Amino acid sequence: MNNPRSFQKTCLAALLLAGCCSAMAEPDTGNPVAQGAVESAAMVPAAVPPDDEPATAETDPAIGMPAADDASDAAPVAAFDPGALHGEWTVEEQHPEAGEVVTLFSINPDSSFAGTMTVAGNVVWRYSGNWYLEGNLITWFYTQSTPPLMLADETEVDELVSVDSEKLVYRSGKRDVLETLYRANN
Repeated sequence: MNNPRSFQKTCLAALLLAGCCSAMAEPDTGNPVAQGAVESAAMVPAAVPPDDEPATAETDPAIGMPAADDASDAAPVAAFDPGALHGEWTVEEQHPEAGEVVTLFSINPDSSFAGTMTVAGNVVWRYSGNWYLEGNLITWFYTQSTPPLMLADETEVDELVSVDSEKLVYRSGKRDVLETLYRANN
């Protein structure tokens, strides 16, 4: 891969295929190099009551559901200790064409974050910003990125699933898949 432009395209393809970001812009022109992932919602069929039970609002959508603002029916949201998130996290993946993809990510007590991604030993992405935690939802506000992110990707919301001394598991808000980061110090 002697052509630098070819290497850059391979690195960007690795970023997208690794699922680490959904869209970026070329540093020279600001033109998008990839479209963001399309989000989809799964359709869940309504439960069907047995023949000997009458239909209820929960089993028959035609009857109507309880008001959404009824706080007594709301499921509790798990709260995470922000201190459990602080530190350096990493994930290593093997891309079939580009080689090893390594992301190193720091979540800081001052609500900032910063990270790098390398592909085959070359840094292809540097980023930083601020984070905000509410319940089990963490919002990332990217304030700097090289190469630059598209406007739609400057804010991202993920759902925290679990965090302990070794790993952080979250559901990506953009890709709707579970991702795992590992403590870099272990």
